[in-house]
Amino acid sequence: MFQIIKPEDRAANEDLLDEMFRHRYSIVVQEWGWDVPGVKAPFETDQFDTDDTVYVVVRDPDLGRITASSRLNPTVMPHMLSEVFPEFCNLQPYPIALSTWEWTRLVVDRKAYKSNRATELKIRSSLSLGIHKFCREHGIDELSFLTHQFAYQLVQKVWDTEPLGLPIRAPGEDTAWIAAKSRVDAAAYEQLTYRHENAEAIIARQVADFTSIKRPEAA
Repeated sequence: MFQIIKPEDRAANEDLLDEMFRHRYSIVVQEWGWDVPGVKAPFETDQFDTDDTVYVVVRDPDLGRITASSRLNPTVMPHMLSEVFPEFCNLQPYPIALSTWEWTRLVVDRKAYKSNRATELKIRSSLSLGIHKFCREHGIDELSFLTHQFAYQLVQKVWDTEPLGLPIRAPGEDTAWIAAKSRVDAAAYEQLTYRHENAEAIIARQVADFTSIKRPEAA
């Protein structure tokens, strides 16, 4: 299950945070190939890993290690949309509010679950449930973020989501990125809980639907 690490919890979780930053490096830098300014191997951190940042991590008990993590930052402080990607908010301004936090560095070790998509879905859902729990307990009503356009469509299936800007395709990339914000509400919690508890059935349906499309019955 997830673990929430708030600023006041860091001293007691230094080893866990080191493991998380190492895991982020293996995914963000080595697998995704991101050029993160100032990054120093074997840890992946940037200017938005601050004293105010809240982290959510998921350790897979079967693998005995972190396989997913993410971070939250208050939008009343400098954050990625305000400082690095403001041009993506071309429909409405990037949020700045006590009740809106920015959600970044959603990292899941997909290679660990290449042969078990149901477990990956459970891990992702657990991570999102941790994010949701922290927000609901601290009066956070919205989450802002920047994501691939395809991922945005997936987010819409779970969270009440609206775009902050039109999709923008970065040079040399196959997909566009879109800035958006999602409501943290009871409906999202129900969807996340359902996906966590019914991951096997959900993946089985997806596989069946894909198979029926690839192999239509003869007329």
